[in-house]
Amino acid sequence: MVRENNIVPTSKPPRSRWAPNTKGVYSERPIYDSARQIVGVTRQLHIRPGAVGARVKHTVYHEIGHAIDAMNVHTNGYNTGQKLNKRQDVFAALQADRTSIVALRLKRDLGDQYSDEDLKLVASGRTVRRTDEAGRTRVLSLGKWGTYARSDSEVFADAYGAWRLDPAGLKKVAPNLAKVFEELL
Repeated sequence: MVRENNIVPTSKPPRSRWAPNTKGVYSERPIYDSARQIVGVTRQLHIRPGAVGARVKHTVYHEIGHAIDAMNVHTNGYNTGQKLNKRQDVFAALQADRTSIVALRLKRDLGDQYSDEDLKLVASGRTVRRTDEAGRTRVLSLGKWGTYARSDSEVFADAYGAWRLDPAGLKKVAPNLAKVFEELL
């Protein structure tokens, strides 16, 4: 997939520097000829240096998920097509499995600090307050990050990353998206 579509892996930041908490970025830029006409697309997979472990595998697959989502966009020129996540069957699967995928992402980021039930509530947009044994109240909510995390593009990429690492596991929590990936790829 990466080689066939000329996606160039790099550890350089996509812009002048890495944004905080960013582990990877998929980027596309138009290629111009001497007459300033777009003749192609440069695709890059940026992975932050120093990242290690299973998290890095998911980041790579997540960014490849963005690439797969965008492949149709440049079929007849630059930005002429539509992202895969806007296709009717894919969009329906995203709608059905969105909360489960965001909850998976929260679980990956937060570990076992919160129950699966709490993570699902937060993934659906609710705020969860829990008091621990010491009487301290912890508050978990998506906040501003929620719009980004629940976006079609992010959910598609997160689901693809989860599917590549554990297809059977994704099928249990997000059967509609698992079916999309099985049929597409």
